Amino acid sequence: MRRREFIGFVGGATVWPLAVRAQHLGRIPVVGILFYFANAEDAAHYRLPLLKGLAEFGYISGKTIILEERYANEVPERFDAFAAELVNLKVDVLISPGGSPIFALHRATSTIPTVFVGVSDPVAVHLASSLSKPGGNLSGITQMTADIL
Repeated sequence: MRRREFIGFVGGATVWPLAVRAQHLGRIPVVGILFYFANAEDAAHYRLPLLKGLAEFGYISGKTIILEERYANEVPERFDAFAAELVNLKVDVLISPGGSPIFALHRATSTIPTVFVGVSDPVAVHLASSLSKPGGNLSGITQMTADIL
């Protein structure tokens, strides 16, 4: 074997596993989160369990997943602006702890999967068609306390 062919073969064999690995990794998923709180510290009782749950599935913020977090500080005008900003970033999924932010996300997109937490009756407020088959791009966890009162 000639010298150049040998160097090309060894160089290709060295680089090939890295190229294959890069293809399998693909791009890093981006998650948009819209909070009604002022900052991460105020949102800690929602944010920290979310980070822990993601980590249990191997998603580490800044390494294997990118979190685009927006804090509206309970200012109604900011909900729609931040929702539009997250949609324009073309995030892979949107998350909201319910309340006004989820309605802003609902108005901003009908295609990006959106997950809510803590909406008491998503059917009554027109976020879902039914509890068993929510339809659309919204889904989440509900607190059906209204039915047991």
